[in-house]
Amino acid sequence: MSFEPSIHKAIPRLAAELVADLTRCGVATVVEALGPVLGPQQTMDPRIKRRSTRRTVGGQAITAANGLADNMMMHAALRFALAGDVVVVACAGSPGAQWGELVTRAAIFHKLAAVVTDGSVRDIDEIHSLGFPTWAAAVRPLGARKDVPGWVNRPVNCGGVSVAPGDVIIADGDGVVVVPHALASETLRRAQARVERENATREAAASGRLPGELSGVYAHLNELKIATADEPWG
Repeated sequence: MSFEPSIHKAIPRLAAELVADLTRCGVATVVEALGPVLGPQQTMDPRIKRRSTRRTVGGQAITAANGLADNMMMHAALRFALAGDVVVVACAGSPGAQWGELVTRAAIFHKLAAVVTDGSVRDIDEIHSLGFPTWAAAVRPLGARKDVPGWVNRPVNCGGVSVAPGDVIIADGDGVVVVPHALASETLRRAQARVERENATREAAASGRLPGELSGVYAHLNELKIATADEPWG
């Protein structure tokens, strides 16, 4: 790590099909696939919420680190984002909108997947009307300076999670999860296995069986020998 500002034009690329398959699994399934330790660590702070659209989106991270109340490096990052990428803007929650309508229109033209920021966005009504997926910690009308150099496509901390350029970002109504680049293939394998199990549970639930019966919860409850009474409490 260096204190000096820097810009890296490229990120390590994954197969587009792998990223698309991970996206289809959704945030909750990917979190579970990452496991009980790593999953929570890779889930962004719940203050980073979906502010527009109702879609599940995913893509590789193009990262930008901005100075206090500044968004210059977000603009720099847009020059290197490709179709399907997610722009991740880290600013430690500082005031000054990191994203707005005008950059949204450019992002749509270049077919970017979404923006995620631990700061604020503005022009949210216009962004929603344009249908661009946006996750942010806040919505505020304050503008931002454009004169503090930071960095592009170096690791950043966004929403309490370290995000390296090229990591896979999955976002939906449940929040945002970051899949480390090196774990993408194994995470997909585990996520798809979970989807298969859940599909079987859905089919069984449609026939009247309870999820707790299929998952073994009821068997575990019986082993615990919890006192059970037929009559109402009290």
